[in-house]
Amino acid sequence: MRLRRVEFKNVLCEPGALGFTGEGEWYHNAARMLGVSWADVTFVSQAVTAAPWPGINPGIDEFLPQWVERARRTPSSPFLISFVAISGSPRLRLDEAKRFVEKSMKSYSGCRAGPASWWSSANSIPTSR
Repeated sequence: MRLRRVEFKNVLCEPGALGFTGEGEWYHNAARMLGVSWADVTFVSQAVTAAPWPGINPGIDEFLPQWVERARRTPSSPFLISFVAISGSPRLRLDEAKRFVEKSMKSYSGCRAGPASWWSSANSIPTSR
């Protein structure tokens, strides 16, 4: 499956099923011992917010370094980051999304298929005002 010139595996993992960084949950170890494998799925992170949301979501800064390391370690295995804007108004949510993308682009510079590969065309999509 191709999205914005990036080739993904045909099955997308449910967001969060393998945690924030793909490490899985404690019970995945038992599934692995029974032969279950996630090698043929595209990892999709658990939804993350741009800023910490106390008690619910630690925010992007906690996981971005791990995602960048994953992208550098396995460049032929792209993944998706699930993001949710939580601000009170549409304008603030758009600003939050832009901050998320800017942080991502800075962090992923030098990676083969980071956000810079799709942001220029996605940024031209008209938004309602």
